[in-house]
Amino acid sequence: MPGGICLVMDDTLWFYYIGFQGDETKLDKSGYKNGMYANASTGIAILRRDGFASMDAGAKAGNLCTRPVTFNGKHLFVNVDALEGELTVEIRDLDGRSG
Repeated sequence: MPGGICLVMDDTLWFYYIGFQGDETKLDKSGYKNGMYANASTGIAILRRDGFASMDAGAKAGNLCTRPVTFNGKHLFVNVDALEGELTVEIRDLDGRSG
């Protein structure tokens, strides 16, 4: 995608991308006149905002420990669907101590 950025549109992220089918009939040895970039198409991928990871749980209790997370701010936001359960979060330092 040009620029390597996405657009934030309300509660979604829009990623534009481009793909090439190419054209083998336009190949030459020099590489200057080839069909590598022929038959291009632009697309869009739309993700829900902050929806890059998902964890699913069964009926039994469990634990999830992430690798260290660094951020600036005062709040941690977690999207959860726990209609018949609960989510408890514990923040620990690098030595495993609760904070």
